[in-house]
Amino acid sequence: MRRVWPFKPRTPILERLDWATDVFRAKSAEQRIALRTQPRRIFLFGHYFPDETSNYARTLIRNAQGESGFWVPDWTQSESVASITAGSGVSIPVDLSVATYGDSALIWESQTKYEVVSVTIGSPETSVTADVTDSYTDALIMPVWRGDAPEGLSVDRQPAHINNAAVSCVLSDDFDISASSYPQYRSIDVMTDRPIVSSGSFSETEAFPVSSLGSAVGDTSYLRQRDVIDFTFQMRWHVFTKPDLYSLRQWLHARKGRQKGFWLSTNAKDLEVSSISGTTVTVFNDILARPSGYDIEVLSGGTKYYRQVTGAVAGSDVGGRPTADLTVDSSLPVSTAERCSYLICSRFDTDRIELTHQAQEGTICAVPCREIPVP
Repeated sequence: MRRVWPFKPRTPILERLDWATDVFRAKSAEQRIALRTQPRRIFLFGHYFPDETSNYARTLIRNAQGESGFWVPDWTQSESVASITAGSGVSIPVDLSVATYGDSALIWESQTKYEVVSVTIGSPETSVTADVTDSYTDALIMPVWRGDAPEGLSVDRQPAHINNAAVSCVLSDDFDISASSYPQYRSIDVMTDRPIVSSGSFSETEAFPVSSLGSAVGDTSYLRQRDVIDFTFQMRWHVFTKPDLYSLRQWLHARKGRQKGFWLSTNAKDLEVSSISGTTVTVFNDILARPSGYDIEVLSGGTKYYRQVTGAVAGSDVGGRPTADLTVDSSLPVSTAERCSYLICSRFDTDRIELTHQAQEGTICAVPCREIPVP
């Protein structure tokens, strides 16, 4: 008999999504192969237990291996359903547009009153149907997944018989909810969200990987290992609603760790636009440091336009300032712009994505990213 890990965790809850990607980097390109198309999900729960509850938790851990693990509630997708009356084929309202259910769910009112039920998805998908054996007056319903705690339970005993416990639950039920609502440019998703900085700042690094040649006493020469520069940076989301969180989950699943690329704007005023006329974007620029072969995002009147710069020549002075005329691959329907930013073809630089779920404070997700050659 598979038992339930019935203890409601304290926040924050850390959810980890693990992929596996083989990345082969060449002189001017890279190839990426997804070894795992569905993420391995891990929950890190923290609990405060009195002695008797701590003893029950230890017993669950001891028996888990012999019972093929236990049921792990997905507290991050829980939904309040208030009262439920016992019966056969009970319809329970659930917003399935912002949650993913398997074949089982947990109805939970307290750590001593709960049950796992087999569920059937309703049509339309606004409810689940289950045979309920008990009645509830203030219940939660959530997906429940088969899992285990291979690292066991760690407990710090504190005064007043309070035990600070932590457990890492690895789910054996996997699913893929890959989807994207973002626009595409050159057949690649454009991440339109801006990085949420909050307090502190983001760090970026930009350098060519090189091999140094030389002796300890002579001059040193440097040989570039690749033609593509290593530009690394960070993307950070902070979402507060279930629809936003579910949309973010879908997009993270679609990236498959380091495998799938995406476009990301710097959201900075990288180029100061003087004027726009058809396929010519005139920018204030003293030096044509990047004459062509890059992509830009033009923000005008609240609309974003994505274009590839195919050439550049020195322009005429405007107000005594030198300019450059950039040629883009297709005409722009505007004459001015509030912002012109570099558009970076990127991928995640890790196969481990962590979501920190906080009560009343939303969900935070921060991921290191890397610039890649445009496929």
